[in-house]
Amino acid sequence: GLMLLTVWELNKHAKGNSLTEWVELEGKKLYAFWVDPTLSFTQTKVNGRDGYMVSAGDRITIVDEVTVPDTYKGLPVLMVAGSAFKNCSNLKVVNLPSTIESISVVDPFEGCTDLEAINVYNVQGTTTVRYWSENGVLFFNGDNGNSPASVAAIPVAKTGSYRIPDGIVEITAEAFKGSKISKVVIPTSVTKIN
Repeated sequence: GLMLLTVWELNKHAKGNSLTEWVELEGKKLYAFWVDPTLSFTQTKVNGRDGYMVSAGDRITIVDEVTVPDTYKGLPVLMVAGSAFKNCSNLKVVNLPSTIESISVVDPFEGCTDLEAINVYNVQGTTTVRYWSENGVLFFNGDNGNSPASVAAIPVAKTGSYRIPDGIVEITAEAFKGSKISKVVIPTSVTKIN
């Protein structure tokens, strides 16, 4: 909290150079420094709404978990770009807001060999939830948010047996692409596998 802010305020002009020691934790010294963004935002329109599309930024390789904000510069983050996180093999967890309206069909998680979870976090006031997650698996409710749900993406590094939740009606074409899942249990509610 306040200690980090103080270090930042005292050293904000260091332009990425190592700064003064901040704290020692379990025998390791931590330093505060400025980094380029881990996410990149491009202004766009989705379903007639002004907002932003997100993709990996220049410094995405320094993190293993990333949380996409629900807004950027006062506008909603509405879309995950095609190939957004392509070959980000360092990523283990991607957290998306429930306000996302579109995820490109051009696999945004291709080459994310260590990806274990794609989570969707709830944003208060979201009226139409198109994407949701359960146990790190991404599901899609259709463009109107009311369609029967489909499996959108299974993280590549997820292993073992996986049971698709009851009520899911479709498994999309690329859902299991590159997956290390050894066994899939499909409920009777699934009527379509692309």
